[in-house]
Amino acid sequence: MAEAARQVIRSAPANGLRVLVERATDVPLFTALLCVEAGSRYDPAGCHGLSSATAGTLLEGTRARSASELALAAESLGTELEVLASYETVTIAATGPAGCVGDVLRIMFEMAWAPRFGHLQTVLDRQRSEVAEELADPYQVCQRAFFQTIYGHHPRAHSPAGSPDGIAGVREAGVRAFHERHYSPERCTLAVVGDVVPEAVLELAGARPNGWRAGGRPAPRPISPRRPRAPRARFVKMDCRQVHLCVGHLGIARLDPRYEAAQILDAILGDSAGFGARLALRLRETEGLAYVVESDTTETAGLDPGLFRAYTATSAENVGAALFGIRDELRRIIDEPPSADEVAAAVAHLVGRRLVDCETMEGRAARLLRAERYGLALDGEGSYASRLASIGPADVHDAARSIIDPGAMSVVVVGPVLPTVSLRG
Repeated sequence: MAEAARQVIRSAPANGLRVLVERATDVPLFTALLCVEAGSRYDPAGCHGLSSATAGTLLEGTRARSASELALAAESLGTELEVLASYETVTIAATGPAGCVGDVLRIMFEMAWAPRFGHLQTVLDRQRSEVAEELADPYQVCQRAFFQTIYGHHPRAHSPAGSPDGIAGVREAGVRAFHERHYSPERCTLAVVGDVVPEAVLELAGARPNGWRAGGRPAPRPISPRRPRAPRARFVKMDCRQVHLCVGHLGIARLDPRYEAAQILDAILGDSAGFGARLALRLRETEGLAYVVESDTTETAGLDPGLFRAYTATSAENVGAALFGIRDELRRIIDEPPSADEVAAAVAHLVGRRLVDCETMEGRAARLLRAERYGLALDGEGSYASRLASIGPADVHDAARSIIDPGAMSVVVVGPVLPTVSLRG
């Protein structure tokens, strides 16, 4: 899909649903994503997992169709329906033949606004299994513990799948109430990319199917406090082959003006392809302390500030050395700007990755949703490349110095041995 051929039509029908359509005639297919502001960000206190449980019921039938009838209807149209639950949103996704776009969108709307809330116990059993798998994976345990350490009582501290206690407290009445509060057209965005007629999509989206209710848009929940008053250390004993280590603190939100400079910082420090980033070169290639080393400032940035974090897995005897190496590389990126070659390589990596992401209809639709959610411009890949090209070593250095605070680093260690980890130095 050449950039010149891409034109996005944005509309807000009278029913409140926001719609973005991009016509791409390369292949006779389409992708549709119906995104609802109803993720775990909006879980009530003590009921972590309610949003995911509500999302899970969307595939378990509607007022007009059973779960099997819903699956058969999608299959007869040559498409497969999927529901994805995350921190900020729940997304109903479908890809199928272009000629069926109208019928598929009607099914998606039916799922979103007229579920029958069937098979809730089956949904909760699946959710418990997902949480159990996360709690058996030392990497996931480390990430969960780190989020809890940094975010405290904020909803971001919890996995979108929820917690065992939270899932145990989910009842049908709570699911229905959560759906009624959050699943309204005003809280939804539809993105359609493919060989479609934009006007036909907009006309269909502008109708008011049964079950649609006008509703408010609750204000985004603010995050507080900005950062813990002091760095913290947390140790989780777990029977696993390696010790998993996560270091960091609260970071930036998606609309922070430093975001794109921070993307370049990520690529230089710990988020580039292969093992070319500084942390991987230091801990893996030079010192042989770990195989997997990564860090990022922007991956979790969204409506709320995300995290700055560095992660590695190493042997118990090398935890101290790995932690020292991470801290030393963070000091170095703060003390001196990266080279022009490092910045150029990072920009090339980011531009190439974005081009790959946006060469699929799914990737294009997801980018449209992100742009709408955060109020970003619907510009093309050329504009993104130009903006990154205007960011120099001094800009990246400024971002590093203003975002990364070595004195505020909290540490989470998960493994079979609980080593003594110093927060100093």
